[in-house]
Amino acid sequence: MGKKVVMAFGAFDGLHMGHLHYLKEAKKLGDYLIIGLARDKATWLPKSSAYRLPEGERKKLLEEINLADEVALGGKNDALEAVKRTDPDILAISEYSPVDITLLQKELKSLGLKGTVVA
Repeated sequence: MGKKVVMAFGAFDGLHMGHLHYLKEAKKLGDYLIIGLARDKATWLPKSSAYRLPEGERKKLLEEINLADEVALGGKNDALEAVKRTDPDILAISEYSPVDITLLQKELKSLGLKGTVVA
């Protein structure tokens, strides 16, 4: 039997204790944790707004805290690209995420992906 793969998502811009708690809880759900990191294009506000960390720095920070087995950049144009690439067993969604879990589960099923969504 293979490892149970969990994927957690976020921008993680301004990494804080809430993020760490979410990632630790996600890690408990399986054997291998992948963080799906939102790309700059998906997260950045106009240049006149508050400073944001570029995706390369956010990725490095997540790798440095050593909670995940892998940090994968999300798709540039498709929010589910990283999910399609890895087909995780479980998608761990933060309780603060605006994602409609029922809709996401239906989308995964329509794509033929096995993932179960857990909040």
